[in-house]
Amino acid sequence: KKFEMMNHFTTARKFLFLRSIIWFFITKCWHAYFFDVDQSNDLSIAQLGKFIIKWDSLNPFIQIVHSDQPDEILFQTLPSWPFISAGYATDRRLPLVEGNSKVNSDGHEWTLYETPNQNIKKVIMTTEGEFIMSGEVWGSVTLGTYRLRFSIPRDSNGNSLDSQLAFSIDVKAQHGSFNRVYLNYWCNSTENFYGFGTQFTHWNLKGRRVPILVSEQGIGRGAQPLTALLNWIGDGAGGDWSTSYAPQPVYITDFNRSILLENSEISFFDTRDDDSVVIEVWGQQMTGRILHGRSMLDLITEITAYTGRMQAPPTWTQQGAIIGLEGGTEEVSMKLDKILAVNKANISVPVSAIWLQDWTGLRHSYDGDRLMWNWQLDYTYYPQWDQLVHSARSSGIRVLTYINPYFSHPFIANKPAQSSVNYRNLYKEGLDRGYFVQAPGAGSGAYKLWSGSIPFCMLDTTNPAAREWMKDIIKEVLLKQVSSSGFMADFGEYLPFDARLHNSSVSAAEYHNRYPQEWGRVVAEAVSEFQQEKVYFQRKRKTYGDLATFASPPESSDDANDIVYFMRSGWMHSPGLKNLVFWLGDQMVSWDRHDGIKSVLVAALSGGIGGHSLTHSDIGGFTMSDVGPLIYIRSTELLLRWIELAAFGSALFRSHVGLSTSPRNAQLYDSEATTLHFAKFASIFAFLAPYRSALLADASQKGWPLMRHMAAHFAYDPKVWPLTQQFLFGEDFLVAPVLDPAPAIPSATASSYLSYLSSCVSSVFGYFLYVFGSDSARAKSLRRKRISDIGPLNPEDFRNQSVSEVKVYIPAFSDWVHLWTGQEVSGGDLGRTVRVDAPFGSPPVFYRKGSSAGKDLRHYVLTLQADAITVPSDRPRPVLDANCVPLSNEGSNYEGPSQGNGEERSSGGSRRRYRQQDGCPKARIRDIITHEPSPSWVHWLLWKGTPAVAEDNIKWAQMDSPRVSMP
Repeated sequence: KKFEMMNHFTTARKFLFLRSIIWFFITKCWHAYFFDVDQSNDLSIAQLGKFIIKWDSLNPFIQIVHSDQPDEILFQTLPSWPFISAGYATDRRLPLVEGNSKVNSDGHEWTLYETPNQNIKKVIMTTEGEFIMSGEVWGSVTLGTYRLRFSIPRDSNGNSLDSQLAFSIDVKAQHGSFNRVYLNYWCNSTENFYGFGTQFTHWNLKGRRVPILVSEQGIGRGAQPLTALLNWIGDGAGGDWSTSYAPQPVYITDFNRSILLENSEISFFDTRDDDSVVIEVWGQQMTGRILHGRSMLDLITEITAYTGRMQAPPTWTQQGAIIGLEGGTEEVSMKLDKILAVNKANISVPVSAIWLQDWTGLRHSYDGDRLMWNWQLDYTYYPQWDQLVHSARSSGIRVLTYINPYFSHPFIANKPAQSSVNYRNLYKEGLDRGYFVQAPGAGSGAYKLWSGSIPFCMLDTTNPAAREWMKDIIKEVLLKQVSSSGFMADFGEYLPFDARLHNSSVSAAEYHNRYPQEWGRVVAEAVSEFQQEKVYFQRKRKTYGDLATFASPPESSDDANDIVYFMRSGWMHSPGLKNLVFWLGDQMVSWDRHDGIKSVLVAALSGGIGGHSLTHSDIGGFTMSDVGPLIYIRSTELLLRWIELAAFGSALFRSHVGLSTSPRNAQLYDSEATTLHFAKFASIFAFLAPYRSALLADASQKGWPLMRHMAAHFAYDPKVWPLTQQFLFGEDFLVAPVLDPAPAIPSATASSYLSYLSSCVSSVFGYFLYVFGSDSARAKSLRRKRISDIGPLNPEDFRNQSVSEVKVYIPAFSDWVHLWTGQEVSGGDLGRTVRVDAPFGSPPVFYRKGSSAGKDLRHYVLTLQADAITVPSDRPRPVLDANCVPLSNEGSNYEGPSQGNGEERSSGGSRRRYRQQDGCPKARIRDIITHEPSPSWVHWLLWKGTPAVAEDNIKWAQMDSPRVSMP
């Protein structure tokens, strides 16, 4: 009996084996009939449009190429390794708290189970032109199914996009559920990854797990000890290297590969393995596109075909500066008159507009002077507003304002902020009408959030009535009553993941990343409707005369398309919003790479890959601190260098007074010399308007950014890919702004440090008095003086101002002309690094040899005032010989080799050299010198310099030798 059972079992095994053999050949024949079989490598082949898909059903494997470049792999999975998996994880806490990201925190989520195994059971080609692969995924405790679908997407006109292959992955658990889906695929071990939206710290993100979550950028973002302190006491307010207002799930590589996701849920791109990438989406479906292009610019064109392309801003924005001012009618008028009065050697400030973000009034608290988030004009703060606007418009100057989708109560300490009977409490209106995002739990009311000292509720953009209410506020108040020609449309990052939305079919977790995009659409619709209204009534006027029913003020422009707004946050389709210009958020008033001036370049370059082609930054930075030892005060030197940076590559030339807590922040109107410096580069910005107009056309038609990475036009030179401190302005200008302070030898004495420690104690004591609102005479005195006036040590107090040098890499096979001297320099056959003197007013700028735009600008700058800029300061500085300009400071723009560490390098010698000058300081260009003495370790310890991180010497030697950087 046992023998019979064994014989029966053997027969069954033979039958199953025979059936599998027959099924194998039937499958192969079926594939050969429908797809064509590649017998040489036993891979099945199908073609969708111009994309060729190869796969192996027995050992799960997929490879995708484009018929225009069949030898270039666009996508490939790891052989015999599962490329689709799913899982279930629980969140130990919300991934976002008060706008601050938590997804990169250790122990954030707990994975219950995953499916590390996969098979392919079925592959079909549908009559609709879709390629569908399905099968199973399983693990030790769960089993599920998946479906992978490929198709050719179409544009808005119904035309096939032959360089894009859309894909979607759906997973379904047979027991339980999945809330994570993963795609694992191959990459080259030397391949580097760029993009991912607006990234501020690292250009190359190889070797990192990149989260895609819209959040506050954070204050410091790695600059210590500020970041650690704020992350501790502010629940993540310091941020880290990954936090961003406008991340995007899209990248390109130096192998011309690109993938974008269409999901709005939280996602991660894990590039930490040398030869593979894992995309993780917090959901049950992953949708995206595989893109083909022969260059970085080709891929940007394909990416922006999906995201939308930015349109040129109004012409008036390109004709001069937008000056940020604050302080009420009298203060603004005085400062504007002071700026306009500066006129020397035919140089004056070309002012296109003044930007008054405090038009709603201010509230005063421990985190400084904050705006009143009730979008009504504060007539007590800005009396004679109409006269102010009329006076500015009569001088050809427009007025811009500010708004965001948040609402706070306009009353403080039970005292009304306004006495006008027409003043509306928009917070109460929205609360009563249910226009705000709701807290979790039925009947719990509006979700109360905090931004520092401000409690607020946020607009529910899924509510059609709330959208119309917000649009009416923008049209009736900002554009009609206040006569604004534009505004900053701020914020949009705070939607809590546990909030309840008016549209219950969408979860807050899915909608969070989309919120800033929808906030931008509300603004764009309001502006468009207002413009259409203006056009309608303008035509009526021409036909029937003036119509009293039209409420547009006489100061409004006759051009209906003359409004601009700028945003910091966004999502995938934000670039397609009309009248929008991106601004890069709130940088620290510092030189560091985490959150200072250096981060502006990385943000602009990475954002440009994802369609943020028109960007600009707050000239001088925004966030400052003057409490205790955390001293971040805007120096005059930083302001001057930021002015120089903004003149080239920015879509707007806009200044900011900074965080309004310290009179020590340098301002462009502090002295005539500073204002003349601002006037010079505002004039250069205006002069470049015709050249910029051609670039704006490229942005609207192809999606190409104004500020481009060097690899956009010199990808053949491998040395340009890591560069992060020089860029191309279009194709004709190479710009290497000064991003480090002039070198100095600390000259502080022991008594200086004793005084510093004493002042820190006084500052902390004064801070607590300021926060807790003591009414003592001491507290009142401290409030009047402001904490910053107590006198904590500032390194600028001991810094000798000198002329900087900047190292500039000239790509191979390119010839350039130095803008300020006319000296020619060539990259030769191998590329060349040169040192360029960079006195104030002459940042390293080159134009391509033979460029007509470059020649015109060269001729124009020769007509400008050539006197050297003397750095003004009300703080003591060492006295230098008036006939000498010190020379030093080397800043490398090399971010490190392609292992993804992204560490930037800079170096500076501890000795200063001087040269005589007559008239304008003339920049000199020299070949690079590879070895110079580094500052002593005493100086490093004293000034917290950071030694260079050891890296591969061969790769590092391509650009520079490692040195120690002085702060």
